[in-house]
Amino acid sequence: MGDSLNQYLSKLNNYIGVFIMGNKSYLILSGVLLLSILFWSACNNPGSSLEESVKPYLELQAVDGASNVTMTVNRGTTQGLDSYFAVDFTNFDSNGIVSEGLKEGWCLDYQRAIDQNNDVHEGIKMFNTFGSENWKPANYLMYIKDELKQNDPSITYKEIQVALWSLIEKPSFNIDKALSEGTMPSRLMTNGSPNFSIEKTKGIINKVRNEVDDFVYKIGTPVIVYSNTAHDDQDVGYVSGETAWAFVPKDDGSVDLSPAGKSLEFCGENGLGIQKWGWTNGPFSNNILVNGDFSDALNSWEPYVAGIAGVDATVAETNDEASITGISGAGSTVWHVQLNQILTAEQISSLEVGESYTISFDARSSVDGRPVDIFFGQNEDPFTEVNRTSFTINTTMDSYSTTFVVGETFSAMKLGFEMGLSNEDVFIDNVVMSKEVSSATFDIYAGAGSCDLSNGTYVGTFEFDYYRDGNGDGKFDYTLDLTVDNDYTELHLYVGSTELPLDNNNSFTAAPGQFPYNVTIPSGIGVTSATLSETFQGDIYIAVHLGPLEEE
Repeated sequence: MGDSLNQYLSKLNNYIGVFIMGNKSYLILSGVLLLSILFWSACNNPGSSLEESVKPYLELQAVDGASNVTMTVNRGTTQGLDSYFAVDFTNFDSNGIVSEGLKEGWCLDYQRAIDQNNDVHEGIKMFNTFGSENWKPANYLMYIKDELKQNDPSITYKEIQVALWSLIEKPSFNIDKALSEGTMPSRLMTNGSPNFSIEKTKGIINKVRNEVDDFVYKIGTPVIVYSNTAHDDQDVGYVSGETAWAFVPKDDGSVDLSPAGKSLEFCGENGLGIQKWGWTNGPFSNNILVNGDFSDALNSWEPYVAGIAGVDATVAETNDEASITGISGAGSTVWHVQLNQILTAEQISSLEVGESYTISFDARSSVDGRPVDIFFGQNEDPFTEVNRTSFTINTTMDSYSTTFVVGETFSAMKLGFEMGLSNEDVFIDNVVMSKEVSSATFDIYAGAGSCDLSNGTYVGTFEFDYYRDGNGDGKFDYTLDLTVDNDYTELHLYVGSTELPLDNNNSFTAAPGQFPYNVTIPSGIGVTSATLSETFQGDIYIAVHLGPLEEE
């Protein structure tokens, strides 16, 4: 029978190398692109040429950063999965294909075994079958697998696995021959009889062969990722499609990672404790003010009392409210008693001239009919007003608001409550100054491993509006516009007050399975729009993911 597998692979080591084409790498042997493990099949199948044996593995693209992966293998059923294996991967660079987390695994060579009781296998090399004609039948099976099981719940991983062996060219597999020769793997036999439906398996095989010519690879199409053990263990496959993430683009289309930018990448030293590719974006706010609920005492607020005019007052934070009490000497000039937020340069720069803004707040007094003015404008002589609105507040805590257009901005600006026309107490809470609509448009890229756009493909945009409705609640509308044909059927969206959601260990997680909004979308070119039912306040961060769920 010739050399053993290890002996044969030892000889092959002198010939195996990596072929680079553009920014893609492939495994080669003496000018023929292949996976080394297939030579064992060629040597043990008299009459088959070397080229015939490696045909299914020609032109498999190496997954970037996944040439020395660690793989943990279990039986799928022991991990609650309806699959031949349950696999998990570690020790790889961030890319658009491989991810951590338990996932379905499949056997690619029925003739060999692999330890599968939570066993760890190192040195795994991973290859992508996307675009391969030779792997098209197997990939089409994986593409329709869930639909098959949904239409016939009696179909299990066993029928899918046997069909997969039958659709992979090498090693050759035939159901009837395996049963008659006693070579059917023991997991598929019980008391000498097959424990799967032969009829349904053959029906699946025929369906795939009859329909595969119409199957087209698209961005996001789930395909088999070939995990090559490079020794006498069985090779394993799992299904993955190129995922996609959204980011805030600069004018030149690159990612805005500047300190003042709105995107934070997962790759590299990001302070998030996450090592994968993708981005979260923010903060975005419909409130340019800080500490408007006075939960941080009077930080970011400054009182002004005109002592020179004989006015006195006590300004403090009480029960998460600003309290202006003990006023004396007031009554003639509105600006003699003030509570101001002096805008920072960043707050001023966020203002957009020509846009509408609303100032809202809750307030009460010790008497009904107490006058209070809102001033927004210049914080230096001549104190030009952008907006001034007069209110009358009462003894009950009520909500008030005013809407105006920002006609100009200044290098020094403030928002102020002016209360100098009365000596009666004032209590203020929940101060918000919001743009009528805060919006942005993200670019979406698929497969941009290592957060490098040159590795990926532009697929469309994600646009949102963050605004306050008639009740003063922060609402979030979005439009997903996919302009490149694709196979994405799931949108995973995070909108929240922290950069990313927190897991059970109170650590950031970028696993889309942990995102609160999972939306089924039609594949292909098209637009999906919706309004989230939840309401939001203050700063928000947004992460947008397309592709299969990934649990950490």
